[in-house]
Amino acid sequence: MTSNPRVRPRLPYWAHELFLRPTGAFGATVLFLLLASALVSLFWTPHPLLQANPDQAWLGPSSQHWLGTDQIGRDTFSWLLAGSRTAVLVVTFSTLLAAVIGTTFGALSALAPRRVGAPVAVLVDIFIAFPVLLLAMLLAAPFGGSIGVVVIAVGIGYGMNIGRVTRPEILRISQSDFMLASRASGVGTVRSILRHIVPNVGPIFIVQLSMVAATSLLAEAGLSYLGYGAPSTTPSWGRTLATSQQLIGVQPLSVLWPGLTITLTVLALTLLGDALREAVDPRLKRSALRVRSDAETHPALAPLPDAPVLAMTASEISR
Repeated sequence: MTSNPRVRPRLPYWAHELFLRPTGAFGATVLFLLLASALVSLFWTPHPLLQANPDQAWLGPSSQHWLGTDQIGRDTFSWLLAGSRTAVLVVTFSTLLAAVIGTTFGALSALAPRRVGAPVAVLVDIFIAFPVLLLAMLLAAPFGGSIGVVVIAVGIGYGMNIGRVTRPEILRISQSDFMLASRASGVGTVRSILRHIVPNVGPIFIVQLSMVAATSLLAEAGLSYLGYGAPSTTPSWGRTLATSQQLIGVQPLSVLWPGLTITLTVLALTLLGDALREAVDPRLKRSALRVRSDAETHPALAPLPDAPVLAMTASEISR
């Protein structure tokens, strides 16, 4: 009696499609490195964060200081490694707050009765008129600059934007034929929302959240650069960029490292959101499955392989 071979667990469809795309694989890899760096920095950094040595200020990359030192002799790599914790905190809590605000206001303005939905839609438009930077400055005046101010400002500002973008899509789906058929068949409101509205609005929601994650990192860097973000004792990529920019003529590489880190992370979050939308979009999924099924049922409908290109010289053509 032979034992059955061990069956390897299969990835979900969306995960398989995500990693098949180069943009998705790149974004997931950078995000994993960011999370790993934040976790490692909790227990280890090459040098103590607050250890300053003015005699070793503005050193270039070396075996002792991999990315050099800053203006007071602190290790740049250790500071950037610890700054990933701040980046993860800002991205995570800003995205969660924006998701809650966007879902609440988007659903209320689209699904609530008109006497409730219309004022909510107007309130959303009013909040959108306030830039995130202005909102952060208004909060920083009484409470001072901190990570919490950045999270609240970004969460409110971009959460209202999510509600404004998702409202038309929720309205369109709620008035579609399959929603009317669902109500006519006796399906409850909550079940109809979970079964029809959430899967169809999900791709747009994912793209918006990826934009929130990317722009929250830029907002933290910009607000810290202006002095409204993380305090000077908190490791922050934006704060590092601000202090390095003042003396860029002394050590140009000191600006390159935090700027490159911010750029790669923002690019990865944006590409990951686009790839994830394509992987979970039910319309794209149905289209791909239909093409695959037609190709298996009717081989003649399968895409033809690329024809080989014959290269001929001018003398061969003349013959």
